[in-house]
Amino acid sequence: MFRGWVEFRADVTGTGLRFDLCEFNPNEPGVEKAEVEGPDGEFIRSRVYLAAVPSEQVGRETAERVNNNALDRLSFESGIVIQRARRIDDHFSPLHPQPGSNIFASRLELRSVVSAKLTIGLPGGRVKETLEEPCPAGEQYYGKFRSALRSSSPAEAFMHLYNILLMLFKNDQEEADLFIGREEPGARWTPYPRERPRRKKSKTNWQETTYTRLRNELGHQRENVNLDDTKKEMADHLGGRREVTKKAILLIS
Repeated sequence: MFRGWVEFRADVTGTGLRFDLCEFNPNEPGVEKAEVEGPDGEFIRSRVYLAAVPSEQVGRETAERVNNNALDRLSFESGIVIQRARRIDDHFSPLHPQPGSNIFASRLELRSVVSAKLTIGLPGGRVKETLEEPCPAGEQYYGKFRSALRSSSPAEAFMHLYNILLMLFKNDQEEADLFIGREEPGARWTPYPRERPRRKKSKTNWQETTYTRLRNELGHQRENVNLDDTKKEMADHLGGRREVTKKAILLIS
């Protein structure tokens, strides 16, 4: 058996995320504790302390799982783009070392660098509460949500977020639209460009929200559609798309 620690770094792109060093209990077998900090809004560095694992490889895999869960929660809570984490250092030693073995321990040390970009701050208590909450609603979708935010373009992020919404509503686009209309009372509705085959009565009176219209313009062939305009609209509505999807994850899953 081994004990040790594994350290990670994940870059933050777009709006920055800054918070003080926070120690939390991930409630994971074999893990003693974890530390996480966003010192300057540019990146998040974390260290997972392992109390007892059967091998160094298992320790690294366990630490990676704990770290990814923490970053998924932080991204979902804040709506900030947190990139994939990189393992930057680790140290392991036998749980019961032989006499004369040299063992050392160190704490996470971070240097703050002044950042010029827009940065939001999270209180340390809120970070700890977020990371220690047992079984938060919809957590199985947090990784997908964070992945959507990491998309290479606003249009890709928009489509990825809409896809999560369809998962939650079992691919029923009209139910998704009804949810959007309830959660965003000011949502704009427009008629379908052509009537669908009337196999069943329409739940939305043959109308679709702006979010669904944009999704369908990019996902299906529609007449008189300029895809550059569609992508620009997607970028304009990305914030609303993100918040509606987040609400659906919390309320429906």
